Amino acid sequence: MITGSAIIYAGGGGGGGTTGEGQGSQAGGSGVVIVSWVTANFGANTCAGATPTINGANTYCKFDSVGNWTFTLVSLPTPTPTPTPQPDPNTTLLESILSESQSIQGILDSVLAFLTSNLNDLLSGIKLQIDKLSFDEDSFLKVTGKLSSTWEIGTAEGHGFLVTTDVATLSTKNETSVLLIQNPLSSGKTMRLNKLLIGTSSQQSNTLRIYRNPLVASTGTARDINALNTGGSSVMQAFKFPTISTKGSELDSLIISSSGREIDYGLGFYIQPGESVLMTLQASVVNSDNTISVDWLEE
Repeated sequence: MITGSAIIYAGGGGGGGTTGEGQGSQAGGSGVVIVSWVTANFGANTCAGATPTINGANTYCKFDSVGNWTFTLVSLPTPTPTPTPQPDPNTTLLESILSESQSIQGILDSVLAFLTSNLNDLLSGIKLQIDKLSFDEDSFLKVTGKLSSTWEIGTAEGHGFLVTTDVATLSTKNETSVLLIQNPLSSGKTMRLNKLLIGTSSQQSNTLRIYRNPLVASTGTARDINALNTGGSSVMQAFKFPTISTKGSELDSLIISSSGREIDYGLGFYIQPGESVLMTLQASVVNSDNTISVDWLEE
């Protein structure tokens, strides 16, 4: 049975009265029952003994005949689920990038704020560290690019050296061993010859020859090897007028005029540990005075 607010009870018609003699009163009219429901919630159900009628958002059945009538709820509609909106992957990626950018910007802002608020302390600390360091002009020139070549940098760091024979008088016209430079086997250094400077007092031309790894009978007179920058110390050994049994492999032969000559090897002449180099002169006249100066890097 249907009860409650969905049922509307309508009363019957009023009884008829008498209008004259001998006539009795008559019964009132029949009553009406109306069942109404929200169509969206319960659908268009059927009613036994009545026809459902849709009125706006509601459906109703009107029972106006005599009898016991039962209204049965036939079915409940299955609600259609509302689809869940799917995020646009491009929008999600963009939002992620923007979020990360905002995070990075926040970090940068924090760093900038820290540096700004602590700038004086930072500058004071830097100045203190600089004051503790001794100024090295050569290192400064190297870092700032004022020293550009390997030779300049090497000599600035104390790896450049020079030796000279001083005056070497040649008493004959025969080839004479003038300068021997040895790189000891245990030196751990490579000698890179840079330049040779040869001078002569002879009005004629002399001949300079260079040999590698001569067989030495006697080393001769030791010559001082000087650092081109203070603080350097050479591991090479140099000798004037050595006695040579076998000259070794001839590497170069040059004519030296009366004005002298400079030979630039550009650090491309290597003498490895255990090797040596011999320089000889052959004069065109007797008793000519000559000098040989050699500079190099040790690495």
